[in-house]
Amino acid sequence: MVFFATALVAAVAAVGTIAAPTEAPAKLAKRNSPNSSGTNNGFYYQFWDDGTAGNTIYTNKAAGEYSVQWTNVGDMTSGKGWQQATPRNISFQGTVSASGNFYLAVYTWSTSGENYILENFGSYNPCNDGTTVGSITSDGSSYQICTVNRGNNYIQNWSIRQNKRSLGVVTTANHYNAYAAHGLNHNPLSAAAYQIVSTEGFGSTGSADITVSDAGNGGSSGTSPSSTASSSKPTSTAPTSSVPTSSAPASSSPTGSCSAIYGQCGGQGWNGPTCSSEAHTTSWPGGYVNPDDPADPGSGIEHHEVGGGGGNSSIWPYQIFKSAPYNPPVWEINATGEPLAPGLLFVTPTISISKTNVQQPAQIYRDNGQLVWFGPPATANNFKWQIFNDEPTLTFWSGVSSNGVNTGHGYGNVTFLDTSYNVKTPFESQADLHESYLTDRNTILVTAYNATQTDLTAINGTADGWVFDCLFFEIDPNTGEILIRWSALENVPVTASHQPLTTTGTAEKPDDYFHINSVANLGDHFLVNSRQTWTIYYLDSTGKIDWRFAGDTGGDFSPLPAGGSFRWQHHPRAHNVNNDSFDISLFNNNNQALDNSSSHPTDTLVYHLPLVPSNGSSAILRRKLVNNPPLFADSHGSYQPNLFNRNQLATFGQLPIVREYGPATDGSHVRWTGRAGHDSEVQIYRGFKEEWHAIPATTLPSLVVLLRGDGAARTTVM
Repeated sequence: MVFFATALVAAVAAVGTIAAPTEAPAKLAKRNSPNSSGTNNGFYYQFWDDGTAGNTIYTNKAAGEYSVQWTNVGDMTSGKGWQQATPRNISFQGTVSASGNFYLAVYTWSTSGENYILENFGSYNPCNDGTTVGSITSDGSSYQICTVNRGNNYIQNWSIRQNKRSLGVVTTANHYNAYAAHGLNHNPLSAAAYQIVSTEGFGSTGSADITVSDAGNGGSSGTSPSSTASSSKPTSTAPTSSVPTSSAPASSSPTGSCSAIYGQCGGQGWNGPTCSSEAHTTSWPGGYVNPDDPADPGSGIEHHEVGGGGGNSSIWPYQIFKSAPYNPPVWEINATGEPLAPGLLFVTPTISISKTNVQQPAQIYRDNGQLVWFGPPATANNFKWQIFNDEPTLTFWSGVSSNGVNTGHGYGNVTFLDTSYNVKTPFESQADLHESYLTDRNTILVTAYNATQTDLTAINGTADGWVFDCLFFEIDPNTGEILIRWSALENVPVTASHQPLTTTGTAEKPDDYFHINSVANLGDHFLVNSRQTWTIYYLDSTGKIDWRFAGDTGGDFSPLPAGGSFRWQHHPRAHNVNNDSFDISLFNNNNQALDNSSSHPTDTLVYHLPLVPSNGSSAILRRKLVNNPPLFADSHGSYQPNLFNRNQLATFGQLPIVREYGPATDGSHVRWTGRAGHDSEVQIYRGFKEEWHAIPATTLPSLVVLLRGDGAARTTVM
């Protein structure tokens, strides 16, 4: 272990005089050379102290980890990373605390200036001393972009995260591209002496322990990056709805203690669920399986296939754990072996008919189909991790769905969990299942459905007809205060719907003319999606519709580009937002139960739009992922176009299929497909792939003792 320390003393003219809490660090012509730098465990490190006051202790730890403690310093910076600066995706996690000013940033230094991508900081915002040139949205937050001249033309470029954090992945290319777009070219990466995740303290006392890795290649070291991602062995040539009866999804069984492999595993109850990573004894309908069989799915698990009536001859295989009452589905996996994005799968396999034993809580899996975490016993939807009050937070909706999960909406609550799987903010409501989006101002956006009487004569209904008025609310989860309420019926006429009025429109069966299924904020504006009108609405802070992006005509962006139409869509999200334009992704169902045609396969789309349309404004189609053979998802679905290694993830809703694509923009490069059930019997409303690190509050493992065929007892950590 290597450490460096400075014991520095500065004379103070008057006792009690200290640096003001908002004072900027070391406004020198340029920074001095580092006190120490070099290579440690494959990563470049740098440690620097201006020597004016206090003391600092910097310690190199294993791989990309370092720690630093500072006391009453003038200015110090330290960290680990790479000697060659590139637009890489950088993963970081750890803790930082200070009584005063500090920065946690992706940092590059050159003789002419510095680049900061500031993820966490104290009370001082450097842009207050500079010139703000714009903003971007990246990695779940908006960033303020500014430039600061510290004297003698020593220039700092800043991209300052508005939703502070100490854990996550930084897509650095988005920030470097934004600098270039605003003409901030005086600190090119080619001139940088290094690129580190830096902890900096100035006029303060504090400590930090940070671990750094390269998210773009599976966490390789800082000096010789190489691809280490892997995937499960393909089990068949293509995903089908047939039940695998003699083989399990292939996986490589990890070794070592359960808790070392999965922080989530090892404990009782849903706060500390049982692990499925150790040992190999598995029971199948055909009998005992050799423990060394590579198709063995994991420890102490029985995979059951139960005969059932109806369209399919048997229920999809499910797992039984010897140490816990969990029955997650067996995943049928097909993979090419090409690099996958780092992270875990967050899904909610939901049962749409009764002939199945698979449970429905929020669930986390590895790429090889092994269970990592199993949620509380309730039907869940929209499960992912977000940032709330500057902390990583798991959220999911749970409740009841109306009229069957394939066709309805829901009434329930949103659960917030911390990194120990403890409930941190019980948010009780009658929210709809479709959206539970945490904003960068620590509020939540939720949808709701309210049966409302209205005149339907314009669509051949009655004057006293009934519809579901689709609403969204912005709410402070801590107080329950409603900050914004928006109603579709008050802003969009029933004639805008493409959903035909059949037997609906009565008090017993209100017409779902709008069907809200997504809402997200862009600063103080909102993107609202209507499945039935085939339209995405951009609202101002008061709820007024600024523009419409319609899937048939283009709306305010007419005409649509060739191949760029969409219908019955889900999950639009904004990306790469700047002052003038942004990209928008969506899952294009392109069909539904009453409008299903082989000429309308499901795909995913990414467009580029101006923020303010003008005469002649049009959408630019950037990506269209087409599946071969085609898939037809009547309902639900989600799309992540920007996984950490530029891969992409689509979840096909009514079809319980999750698919990871390579970076190709046409969908021709499928790298991984997982299936969790039969079509239309099990479905996944949305699925996400995220890097998540957690330690359960209950860490004691449960134990199972198994008797091997030779009579020897075998203890298995579960």
